[in-house]
Amino acid sequence: MSRRKMLALCVASAVSSMATAQQAPEIQEISIIGQFVPDEKRSTDQVSNVIGEEQFTRSGDANIAEGLKRISGLSTVGGKFVYVRGLGERYSTTLLNGAILPSPEPINRVVPMDLFPTAILDSVLVQKTYSAQYPSEFGGGVLQMRTKKSTDEFFWNVTGSLGMLDNTSFKNGYTMPGGDTDWLGIDDGYRDLPDVVKQATAGGNKIVPFSRFTGVGFTEEEIQTFGQAFRNEYMPDQEDIPANFDLTTSLGNFHELGDSGMQVNYLAALDYSNSWNTLEIEQNTWVPNTEQGLFQQEGIDYTGTEHSIDVSAIATAGLDITPTQNIRFTSVMLRKTDDRTAVSTGFTEAASELLITENEWIEREMFSNQLQGDHYFPDQNELAIVWRYSNITAERDAPDNRDYRYDAGELSTRPNGNVRRFSALQDEVDDFGLDVSMVFYGPLSSTITTRAGYVNNEKTRDSEIRRYAFDVGARSLRPLLTSPLEDILARDN
Repeated sequence: MSRRKMLALCVASAVSSMATAQQAPEIQEISIIGQFVPDEKRSTDQVSNVIGEEQFTRSGDANIAEGLKRISGLSTVGGKFVYVRGLGERYSTTLLNGAILPSPEPINRVVPMDLFPTAILDSVLVQKTYSAQYPSEFGGGVLQMRTKKSTDEFFWNVTGSLGMLDNTSFKNGYTMPGGDTDWLGIDDGYRDLPDVVKQATAGGNKIVPFSRFTGVGFTEEEIQTFGQAFRNEYMPDQEDIPANFDLTTSLGNFHELGDSGMQVNYLAALDYSNSWNTLEIEQNTWVPNTEQGLFQQEGIDYTGTEHSIDVSAIATAGLDITPTQNIRFTSVMLRKTDDRTAVSTGFTEAASELLITENEWIEREMFSNQLQGDHYFPDQNELAIVWRYSNITAERDAPDNRDYRYDAGELSTRPNGNVRRFSALQDEVDDFGLDVSMVFYGPLSSTITTRAGYVNNEKTRDSEIRRYAFDVGARSLRPLLTSPLEDILARDN
């Protein structure tokens, strides 16, 4: 007789024996249902930290860079690069669902963390020691980001937030003219390099005056045509800055496939945020002077308006073959556009009066498509097989970024006195991985876990940058150098 039946029999006997003395009260059946949520940090033998979706929501973090600042031993630099144990970002490895990520930054090998909104992530693991399931290509730590998984129940959520900054919202800020789709963070061609210039510089050709000796270059008329093809827009506008806002919507559901026991589930989420920030910096340099004590050598006041547009989307669909085996496809799109217009005024030791104007438009985006399978066989020594294939592309496009400066009231004739830059970068990664683990049981209830894995990672990167400047050193233009740059570069000049 089983223990449960014996217990039921004893209880029944006790109740029967007491029935003659008094009527036993009727007890209703009580069912208790609970959930077990494993603590990943407690179960691992590695030095690690885990931040889940609930913590991101409670703290109100907009992106991963903000959330990771609260982890001991981690710090963020520039609001986007994560330093683990004080080591630079190049000493860390960043993974998305196990796949190594490319970077949209031209001089950085790792992806910036401000590109990942918390709305598309389920959790983030930061591991500071080596373990077999992760690549050993790091000295500081591994950042494993896990996207939201498909669901086993229907839901539809819409959330929004509105925020204001004291020194920014509903106050004047610097802006520059743009295209019709700037609100999406996508340039519609407004900032494109002019076609006539693009054709002339194809293949790496430079715009230089024609030389009779080399036979290379362009005539003065051609060079003038190139210059007139650029938009003559340099002066920033001042407009009222709106409030910051964020809007997120997500949808998920599941469907049973007849009597097969298999289930299809899916999830989709979209996030859009628009934020502004005005930054004011006062920079002064003092040097010792024997006659006056301290002498102010430099004084510069910087005022810049930064506009960020974030658009992200995730779509994932899964097929649960059995309770322990599933296949999942995940597609992620991330976009972050930064538009900055800044004016610096003051003086330096070399110039009694200084004016620097900067305008940047930088689009960063990442596209990820991943197919992943998880197979667990508990009766085969807890055999676990996890495989994945990922194709991830990171891109950076910075069209028509402009800088110019005035020294002592005149347009600077130095090489960087007026510059227009066009740059583009594409970094693509194909990643295939296979992880296998088994558990063997030994004497005295001991267990031995063995792991093996294979990773094939192929990466290609292409980048280009083009710089253009107007030569204002001609004597005929010297009297005009005190005028606004748009007047100096007018078609008549």
